[in-house]
Amino acid sequence: MKVLVHAYFDEAKWFHENHIPTMEEYMQVALVTSGYSLLATVSFIGMGDMATEQAFDWVFNRPKIVRASETICRLVDDVRSHKVWAYFNLLKNMQVKIVWNSLKVIAVGVRITW
Repeated sequence: MKVLVHAYFDEAKWFHENHIPTMEEYMQVALVTSGYSLLATVSFIGMGDMATEQAFDWVFNRPKIVRASETICRLVDDVRSHKVWAYFNLLKNMQVKIVWNSLKVIAVGVRITW
């Protein structure tokens, strides 16, 4: 949990400093902020007595399967977020065009009535 909060702090610091991280910097922090390793740890807690100390040691050492899962989840989430923002911007631009065209129609209507 401390690692996750520290990674959130790093992202906030980048934002406030207008820092654009390199891909390596980003992935190092983004894999932590994906929350996947925390989810894996909490999943072991939910298993009750079946989860041994060895299981927790295994997940804390971040084996390849955990790192690969973090990477896949993070990149899929980033792609999905990008698509959502692109769609949002498209809708926003369409809305501006619709309002602008409506104002043109109103202006034409006002000219005709005068």
